[in-house]
Amino acid sequence: MFSRIHRTLPFIVWALLVVGLVFLMGRASGAEPPTRRSMVGDTIELLPRRTEYHAGHEPLTVGTITSTLELLPSDDTYVYSVFPNSSFGTESSFFILYGYSKALLKFTTDALFPGVNIASATMDLYIAPLSEATGFTARAKLLESNSWDENSVTWNNLPNVDPSAPWADASLQPFTGTGAKDTFDVTDLVRYVISTQSPPYTFSFLLEMVTPNSDFSQEWFSKEGVTSLAPRLLITYSQATPTPTPTSTPTATPVMIAPTDTPTPTATPVMIVPTDPPTPTSTPVMIVPTDTPTPTATPVMIVPTDTPTPTATTVMIVPTDTPTPTATPVMIVPTDTPT
Repeated sequence: MFSRIHRTLPFIVWALLVVGLVFLMGRASGAEPPTRRSMVGDTIELLPRRTEYHAGHEPLTVGTITSTLELLPSDDTYVYSVFPNSSFGTESSFFILYGYSKALLKFTTDALFPGVNIASATMDLYIAPLSEATGFTARAKLLESNSWDENSVTWNNLPNVDPSAPWADASLQPFTGTGAKDTFDVTDLVRYVISTQSPPYTFSFLLEMVTPNSDFSQEWFSKEGVTSLAPRLLITYSQATPTPTPTSTPTATPVMIAPTDTPTPTATPVMIVPTDPPTPTSTPVMIVPTDTPTPTATPVMIVPTDTPTPTATTVMIVPTDTPTPTATPVMIVPTDTPT
């Protein structure tokens, strides 16, 4: 026990010295921790948190665009009480006669739009030579339905006149030569259609004689006649050009950021107590033998191969001459025969 305390005492003393030294250095400095400040003081400019709009920024009218629209009829014809079930859409002229004949004209356009300002509208009809109702009054009205066409409308199936629509009167002119015309001011009628329909707009006019005289008629050229003398609807209109609503420049809102002091960290004394390293202990290990698998014979299929039959090789034996032996002379030396 004494030896263990003896070994740990130097570590404890060293830790206490380090902690005391750190504490003394912090107290001796006496300096405030640095704080974050703006380069222009304590006020910095940020993106605005709201957008302020100044009064008086309503759309302003800086001008108008004025145009004149010229329309040719899609249908122009007349109905005649003498032939109440007949249509006359293919004829080159049409006429009106008090109590007997009425004229119909239809114009369609998709060039106008809601809110357009109709400055004026006139319908020009070019007078045919047989006209004789000079000074009589003719009236232009609007029909309730636009479903009629020049090849099927008759006196008996003529659409009704719109009772709520205005009408326009014109004093009929004499035929003084090619190009003479009668003009109806239909401004109010065109405005009425714009206000009661949706684009594309269709203008269905009915013309009838107002002066009660059945002896004189007024005749005009149709679109099936001379093209340059076909009926025309001239509409002069204007549309205000609004300026875009100006967007005010966002105003930067100054934001005051008050710097806060960063607290000085306080050193906390720590006692380090060394501990003896644990003695490693042996861990018993149980070894479980495993059975060694018995090798299994793998059947092998032996495919016999044909043994090639030896081929006889023909050998030619060439006989050679046998040399004749040559006699070698022998010298016989007689020897003494023993007795």
